[in-house]
Amino acid sequence: MKNNDDNKVLLVKAESLCKAGDYQESINLAQKALSYAEETNSKIEKAEAYRILGSVYLDQAKYQESEEMLIKAIELYDESNVVELMHIYSNLGTLYIYLGNDTKALEYLYKGLDLAAENNNKELLARLYTSLGNYYLNNRNAEKSREYYKKAYSIYKSSENYYDIASVFNGMAIVKYLNYDNKMAIAYFKKAYKIWESHSYKKGMLNVLNNIARILMDNDDFVTAIEYIEKQISLAIELDNANIQFLAYTHLGKIYTTLKEYEKASDYFKDAEQLFTKIKEGDSYGWFLKAYMSFLKETGNYQKAYEKALELIEYSKKDYENQINEQMKKVQTSLIVKEKEEQNEEYRLKNEALAKALKEIEIQKEQLNEANKRLTELDEVNNAIVGAISHDLKNYIGAISSVGDLLKLEDLDSKQKQYVDAIKQSAQNALKLVKDLLEVNYIESNDFQISLLKTDINDIFLSFMYTLKIFAQNKNINIELNLPDETIYALVDIDRFWQAISNIAFNAIKFTPRDGNVCIKLSKVNNLARVDIIDNGIGISPDMIEFVFDKFSKVKRKGTEGEATFGLGLYIVKLLITKHQGSVSVESEPDKGSKFSVFIPCAE
Repeated sequence: MKNNDDNKVLLVKAESLCKAGDYQESINLAQKALSYAEETNSKIEKAEAYRILGSVYLDQAKYQESEEMLIKAIELYDESNVVELMHIYSNLGTLYIYLGNDTKALEYLYKGLDLAAENNNKELLARLYTSLGNYYLNNRNAEKSREYYKKAYSIYKSSENYYDIASVFNGMAIVKYLNYDNKMAIAYFKKAYKIWESHSYKKGMLNVLNNIARILMDNDDFVTAIEYIEKQISLAIELDNANIQFLAYTHLGKIYTTLKEYEKASDYFKDAEQLFTKIKEGDSYGWFLKAYMSFLKETGNYQKAYEKALELIEYSKKDYENQINEQMKKVQTSLIVKEKEEQNEEYRLKNEALAKALKEIEIQKEQLNEANKRLTELDEVNNAIVGAISHDLKNYIGAISSVGDLLKLEDLDSKQKQYVDAIKQSAQNALKLVKDLLEVNYIESNDFQISLLKTDINDIFLSFMYTLKIFAQNKNINIELNLPDETIYALVDIDRFWQAISNIAFNAIKFTPRDGNVCIKLSKVNNLARVDIIDNGIGISPDMIEFVFDKFSKVKRKGTEGEATFGLGLYIVKLLITKHQGSVSVESEPDKGSKFSVFIPCAE
């Protein structure tokens, strides 16, 4: 049997090997250390072994195994193991970003952030800032992402921690890529690669190779892209990262399809399909199916392309069902916690004096009735979500655009072409509905937060009005913007505030006939910023006015040119404006138009 000091040496070596990318040897040493820790019943050493194994599996994209190990480690640590817990919270946050579980990702990242701030641990604070930058980047919020990367960089730079600075460079490269600055994106990627290469951090090198290859593909530089992808495959095989291998094979399949080297393309698509059996998480398979379908159509294999289209439909259904099941699990967990609290309260009451107990039991019954009422409401909401998505998936996603594209290859008459167009429109409607449902669920959750900044409201409209004008051009609708001469400041989350305003404006355009007018007016009333959106459209009947901001509002009308609505857009507006401590109202008259007014407090 090894002594404790020997076992600690094993753990230190295992962690060093993990950072160096020698994953299999790191796993071997960590498992040995775990075995010795179990023999000596050393709780801390067991936790350390689980933490290291979780980190290795995370680097290998083995997310299920990583989650299991990290959760076991948390259960063994106590509150005094602050540094270790911060590392685990950071890793779990990163893991759930990869899995697309935003709720859990933010939960663990903010847990780690709070601990790091309380203990003034700047190194881990910077690492968590980097992870939050990655989270917002994953959600396409470039501004928030850049904000957290800058915070991380300022800490890393002062400590000359170049290893982690590379992570910030990598994130900033993706921000530049999303802003269509490919030249700067590649420059940042190469900086990150050079640092990680000097530290032999192979996982980081692998991610950079993957990202540069994607940019080169977007720029049609296929020859250089192939060179990077081949390096990527070699490194992915060395690190046993099946997920990156799968992506690389799919990239090569797409490239060789474009180059019309169909035999090579076919080989790579088959390699990717075989690899997917090792990948249990993520949404990569749907992306692969779309690429493979394009190859099959181009090579005339329409029957197999049709089969893959059906497979994509089933895969999409399961993906949406999983999201709904996740929401239902959260509700069930909340109910279990509530039931335990009520049982404890009831036990306490039974041990008090009889007279007081009788009175308190009556109060408890009322509380239970209220809890049951809330439970019923939660069940109704979940049932509505499940029913709406299930119904519309059947009616819309079952007729996705990919099948429509296949049908268009056939020799169709005019009536059949109308059917194909209907299929494509149904798919678009389904995606809009699902997006709105998921947006509502997120905004209503406790994890949703807005970042309020003192902002000139005039600047917001001047920066974003072009999106409305482009949308209005389709119906030749005139958009009039009236801004005051004075500057109006308010505390707003720019993206979320504009989301609310644009939702109202898009509705105004939708329900206004061709060649109509929509006016957007900003003014200051007392200490409130007021935005009026006025149209001369079809209006709303008096008996429906009170329902327009309801969730799943029954005020559902088709636009003047048949545009679909789902009763969620204005409910999202109300949620977002309420988060800004504001309010929203409507005045309308049938066939004369509508006027929506938004009020938020001005800033000093």
